[in-house]
Amino acid sequence: MSTDMALFLKHHMHMQEGPVLCLRALRAELESLDPAKQPPLRRAITDQHMLAYMADPGFHLNKKPGSKRPRIPGTEPAVR
Repeated sequence: MSTDMALFLKHHMHMQEGPVLCLRALRAELESLDPAKQPPLRRAITDQHMLAYMADPGFHLNKKPGSKRPRIPGTEPAVR
């Protein structure tokens, strides 16, 4: 599986969510797959996959209260 890493920043998701996203995408594909057809060899996590994952009620149960969004390297917060 592959994905545009910018999607993680766009949706404020941690990289640790990646394997779960892959599993969900593969499971959905297998459930809808016609056994007579050959599945594609390359797959990608899309914007639609991330939105569906975030819409799942269980997604928010994994969030810690007060958790921060991921930092972008090189953009350190200003010291006050």
